[in-house]
Amino acid sequence: MGSILVQISHLLVVAFNHYMGTLRPLHYASTMTPSTLRAILIVLWVLPSESALSYTCNLRGKGTRDRQTDTDEKRGSEDRKMVEEE
Repeated sequence: MGSILVQISHLLVVAFNHYMGTLRPLHYASTMTPSTLRAILIVLWVLPSESALSYTCNLRGKGTRDRQTDTDEKRGSEDRKMVEEE
């Protein structure tokens, strides 16, 4: 999923790059400086990777969650039900 987001965002940035080159051709060099391009590349790789990582880590029964954690949660919900019934 992360690679799809990276590809889509790359296409959007390339389209924006061409748009800026067409819209303001004489100001392109001052608009797209190396620091601007570096910031765009960092955002291109960090945000999709971060979202894919956070998605996979929060899947139930997969990612960083283990069976012990799920068992403890079930046990806690059963204890709460017993307390509510009393």
